[in-house]
Parts: sequence; structure tokens; C-alpha cells
Amino acid sequence: MALGIEEPVDAIDLRQYQWKNSLLMVFVPSVIDIRYQKLAEELESQMHEVIDRDLLVFHVFDIGQSRVGQTVISEPTVKGLQKRFSIIPGQFIVVLVGKDGGEKYRRE
Repeated sequence: MALGIEEPVDAIDLRQYQWKNSLLMVFVPSVIDIRYQKLAEELESQMHEVIDRDLLVFHVFDIGQSRVGQTVISEPTVKGLQKRFSIIPGQFIVVLVGKDGGEKYRRE
């Protein structure tokens, strides 16, 4: 096991976060996408607000290692999340899921 990186998670039940966390689902082709890099920098600069709002950020890549926090998300789980949120590979879409489990915001 790498430093602080867990083995890939094969399935994520988003209900486990209900009433505990809001979820920011970031679907992006790859980590080198300039739009993703800008968003990642913005999130990093506002980390206190992210923590204060109990916000978990899912980084879901078509190419590369997807993760939530330091936990790696397996390829089958990536496909499941894309299906759940109707994401076509190659799209850059951000989806905010509220603590109640409902989709609150979606933007390309």
C-alpha cells in the first residue's frame, strides 16, 4: 500500500454519505484537462470552506486514477458513477449532491 493511498474501492454506495456529507462529483476526461486543473486549484485554495461544509470531492477520470479523498476508485466504480449521473465519457461535468442525497446542481 502506498503512502496514505488505499487499495481501489470496488463499489461506492452513495447512501453512506446521506445526511453526513455533500458530494461534489467532478467528471473529467483526465487530470491534465486545464479546466480540471483550474477547479482543483480553486478547491485547494478554499479547503477550509470545503471542510466546513462537510463536502467530499469525487475526482472521476476517464483516463487516470479516480479518487475520493485519498481513496482510489476502481474502474468498475467509475463506470457505475458515470451511469448513475448520466455522464458520457469525455465530458467535463460537475454535479453537486446535497446531504439529502438529491442532485442540487449540474454544470458543464
